[in-house]
Amino acid sequence: PLFRSRWFLFVYRACYALVLIGYIFIMILLLGGGNLAHIAPHSSMEFGSTIVFYGLYFGVLGRDLAQVCTESIAVKIGYVRTSGLPTKSASTSTCAICG
Repeated sequence: PLFRSRWFLFVYRACYALVLIGYIFIMILLLGGGNLAHIAPHSSMEFGSTIVFYGLYFGVLGRDLAQVCTESIAVKIGYVRTSGLPTKSASTSTCAICG
């Protein structure tokens, strides 16, 4: 579970960075930075919005996949059951997934 957690944390940070870079790129263009660098406004705005869209899309997709994996692991180790009451319970100071 630790490897999976690190992977999803990496995906989250990468998507967050993508959205941030795209947002900064769009804001620079809107504030007139494109005129200083002689960049075509239409293509660069399209580039910035595409980066923001992909960052948001893969961020949401990664979050949903992490939730599915976490629920699957919790069911397999017995902390949650698909029907009825769970067979195990963890103390409040212990992570139910990692142990």
